[in-house]
Amino acid sequence: VLREAYAMGADQGYLISDRAFGGADVLATSYTLMQAIRSAGDYDLILCGRQTTDGDTAQTGSALAAWMGWQQLNWVTELKAEGEQITAVCRMDEQTAEVTASLPCVVMVERDGFLPRMPSLKLKMQGRKKAVRVISLAELPDSDPEHYGLRGSATRVKKIFAPQSAEKKELVYKSGAEGATYILKALREPESCKAERKNSSGPEILSDYGDRKDSNGAERNKIPGWSGILVYLQCREGHMHSSGPELIGQARRLAAQSGDPVWVLGIGSHMERLWEELAGYPVSHAFLYETDDVFEPCRYASLAAACIREQKPSVVLVGGTLEGRALAPRLSVEFRTGLTADCTELSMGADGNLVQTRPAFGGNVMASILTENSRPQFATVRPGVMEPVEKREGFSVPCSLQ
Repeated sequence: VLREAYAMGADQGYLISDRAFGGADVLATSYTLMQAIRSAGDYDLILCGRQTTDGDTAQTGSALAAWMGWQQLNWVTELKAEGEQITAVCRMDEQTAEVTASLPCVVMVERDGFLPRMPSLKLKMQGRKKAVRVISLAELPDSDPEHYGLRGSATRVKKIFAPQSAEKKELVYKSGAEGATYILKALREPESCKAERKNSSGPEILSDYGDRKDSNGAERNKIPGWSGILVYLQCREGHMHSSGPELIGQARRLAAQSGDPVWVLGIGSHMERLWEELAGYPVSHAFLYETDDVFEPCRYASLAAACIREQKPSVVLVGGTLEGRALAPRLSVEFRTGLTADCTELSMGADGNLVQTRPAFGGNVMASILTENSRPQFATVRPGVMEPVEKREGFSVPCSLQ
């Protein structure tokens, strides 16, 4: 990959490689990148892609920006630089906006927005002679192995399993003429072959790390001081995004298991209109922050973090929208806690840990993930997956408007 980048015009290549970096989640991966970038030189613009093909989180770039303490621009389809200012066209959920930011900045670009430079023969020849600098743990400003890889990760994979198909699969072992005869019989007389078939039952467990317990074999207790479930409601002009009722519905189902209250957080314009829209939803309290509707990750994250510090929810649910994927990683870094992206199933354990299930590797496997030792537990939820909650007549929502 680095040699190809040389052939496309890159001046210098760095390979971040050390056994200590293995097994990292978004929090630890972004921290490793921040440390490596600072050790490599003095930069004021970092360009990232949207997402990788393995984790598929689309959240590492935003987390990197938070570690760097820089502004971020997400979902960029056009980019221009003039002096210390950059102007970008950013694709959002309901609109496309032209945004100006000052350097330093982290920019996450969309694949279809930029044509790659074609490698030249001359640069290919020169690239073969260029050295690639390997950055190991020992070369980083922070060389404590506890901050990297699996040990530095806030999340832990509890279980990996194959996705369960709605249609049962059938497995038959036959060969040669016997197999041909069976196929013919199955086509002509399908009912008579059922007794010979072995149906698969449930998802195949590929790896199960089990439940962690303390030295006495007891389950971990809930982390003191953190309780409640907070739902971030994405909204524009006082109207919540379609993912809002789905998140509230999922939060209520989790609350039924844990006994925690459900709160909602809204940031944007016309918050009084949003409060009226929330009437009838089974929510214990609404925390609403009046500001303009132009989504700026740093500003929105600052307001959301203030609410989280004050309320100390154990779980924070965010829609897996473009806005949610840009906001949640900054909050995860702010609180040095775990974030699981694109969840399709959530449940609450008796120990207070949120079991977060999500697809990985293009949906070929499913992973159940825990955030055991830090709070809050952040999860972005894939829109259109969870069942929305229905309004209740006469139910009013207490509100704090700032």
